Amino acid sequence: NQVTIEFITSDPDSVIDAFMAVVRHGMSVFEGYGGYSQRKIYSCKAVVSSYEVHDAIENVRKVDPKVIVNTYHTANFLWKFLSKTNRIGECLFFFLSFLLFIFKDLSKI
Repeated sequence: NQVTIEFITSDPDSVIDAFMAVVRHGMSVFEGYGGYSQRKIYSCKAVVSSYEVHDAIENVRKVDPKVIVNTYHTANFLWKFLSKTNRIGECLFFFLSFLLFIFKDLSKI
């Protein structure tokens, strides 16, 4: 089973490092701002196996105790995980993830 983990943080670099120390693949990071606080925040998202969720969250909370964590079941994740040398594929993934993020928020309007 696959799970999407979303970390909301003001310190994305430490979240990414802690996540990748446990889960050996990347994540998408989106910059935004809090609707109430008006402060800059970052949404760090990744799809992981269900057995990786606990360790990833535990390790991220060690470096950012104030992180907001949201997990949800991922019905289908159709993507070939790419090596770091394939930058075009990574850019396409980030772009598509960004579009999904934007359209999801637009549907609330």
